[in-house]
Formats: sequence, structure tokens, C-alpha cells
Amino acid sequence: MIDPIGDRTMIHLLDEQVEARGDQTFLVYENAEQQVSEMTYAELRAEVERCARAFTGLGIVKGDFVVLHLRNCPEFLVAWFAMARVGAVLVPSNVANTAGELEHLIGFSEARFIITEPALVEPVQQAVKQVPHDAEIIVARGPVTGLRTLDEVIAAGVDVPEVHVSSMDLAQLIFTSGTTRKPKAVMLTHAICLRSGLDSVHCLWLDEGERCFTALPLFHVNAQAMSLFAAMTVGGTLILMEEFRASRFWAQAREHRATQTAIVAMQLRTMLAQPVDPQESQHAVRKVFYAINVTDGEKEEFEARFGIELINGYGLSEAMTLLSVSPVSGPRRWPSIG
Repeated sequence: MIDPIGDRTMIHLLDEQVEARGDQTFLVYENAEQQVSEMTYAELRAEVERCARAFTGLGIVKGDFVVLHLRNCPEFLVAWFAMARVGAVLVPSNVANTAGELEHLIGFSEARFIITEPALVEPVQQAVKQVPHDAEIIVARGPVTGLRTLDEVIAAGVDVPEVHVSSMDLAQLIFTSGTTRKPKAVMLTHAICLRSGLDSVHCLWLDEGERCFTALPLFHVNAQAMSLFAAMTVGGTLILMEEFRASRFWAQAREHRATQTAIVAMQLRTMLAQPVDPQESQHAVRKVFYAINVTDGEKEEFEARFGIELINGYGLSEAMTLLSVSPVSGPRRWPSIG
């Protein structure tokens, strides 16, 4: 059997793209205040290296787990790739998690460090008091009295030792939604993260330089696979929104020249509920991956109104999103998937 990934990791993928197109924009980020920032592939790698030095200074080593309790932001990406650089493992946390849910994540993973932001710090502080081991909270995106900031930790970074990370080493420990009982931890390797990007490219027929737009959260596999790793696989640009706003979605897609996106049922329904904008279908989006079914009427209205076709797919955390997807061309037999 041919292995399309080989013994490669997230860092190999980043390094390959820096060598090929270091000065090209990788990230376009719009925060909740509609402020836009950008980062090239080379700038991302430089930030990752600085953060990896910080993690080394904290004593984080291969196999350690680090919780990220952050909204969509550049710090999420930098911290995750820095973990990959030193062999540590991301534990992403839903920003809606309660203190009890955070206690489960932190306690199960035995994470010694949790990175969060000022607006989200309170439940993290409550959770840390309840876990049976020592854990430190580090804040990004602004200060909190009595806690170290990520910038301060970065300033105290030390050289990163030589560490061998393979494709079969863990890249993240992501927790399921916990519908019937406490969330279960899913072990995802570097290989499956890279494969998720490749699968997204193949299933959606993405091209070199694609501009992948998402307002879905990076703490879920959809945004990771269909947007982050898809964009990086084709040497494209990730267009990342801090939050989803139905009233702004198509204007953002237009302003940032998006060519691909991924949405779910909640987003579709709330966009249909918005007043019609004469420019809402005047965008460059060619491929829209879609998950979680809606009615036939909602699908038809959405496609006609916004000038797109939904490519229906099914996936789950354990498979890093895609298991089956409707064909890009040919009969799709809605609501069948595949």
C-alpha cells in the first residue's frame, strides 16, 4: 500500500511550504472588532520557533499535554505548531466548556499548562483548583493579574533541544462532545492531521493557492482539516474569523477573496434568516463543504440565494473529519453522502 504521508509531521509540512513560498501569505485573520492581520509562511515559522523556545523554557517535553482554551486567533496556530516542534500534544478545549468540563480535560490529560485568554480565564481558574496535580495558567491576548502572559514566557525562552518526532506520534488529544457520558479522548497523530488536509484537497478538488475561509472553531476537527491543513497542503491561505457572524459571512468571503469554505447547519439556517444583500452572491467561493443535514427546501433556497452548491460530507473526530463525501461532479443524490 502506498503511504501518501510518509514519516512527516506538522513541522515538516510547514517547513516544506516555507521553502517553497516563504513570503506568501498563509494567514489572514479578522478578529471580532473586524481588525485584520496577516502572516506569511516564513513569519509563522519564526513565531512557532519563538514559542517552541518558550515551551522548552517551561520544561515542556515530548509527550507532554498542553490545553488550549482559546477562541480562533493566531496564537492558537502558533502554540499548536510549537507543541509539534517540541513533541508535545495539543488538548483543544471548547470555549463554551464549564469549569467541570475543563476539570475533566485537564485532569484526564494531566496537562501542566493551560493557555487561555482574559475573557475565558474564570472557568479555567476554577478547574485548576480541582485537579489533583499542579497546573499553571498562561494567558495570551492580554494580561490577567497574577498570571504569566504568553509574551512573558516567550521572552524567557531557551534553545530547543534536538527531538525526534515521527508521523505516528500524537499531535492532539481531542475530546468528543460527550452526548451520553463524559467526553472521550481521541488520539490523533501527525499522520492523520496531514492526511486530513490531503483528503480535503482530494475530495474538494482544491487547487494550489486556494484561499480557505472558515468561521468554525479551531478546537474542532472541521476547521482543522477542511481549512487549516487543506490550505497548508496546497500552499494556500487560511482565512480565519475569530467568530461566526451570519450578517457578515458573505461580505467577509468577498472582502478576503475566499475560494473555499466549510459550513454546518446552524450557519446555513442563520444566514438564510438574514435580510437579502444584493451583493451576497457576488463572491469567488467555488467549493463549499457542508455537514449536518437540513431540509430539502433549506438546501435549495441556500444554493439559489448565495450562488453555490453544497458538497455534502460526513466525518467525526476519530477520523479527523472526513469519512465520506459527495462527488464534486456528477450526481450527488442529496441527502446521500458519497
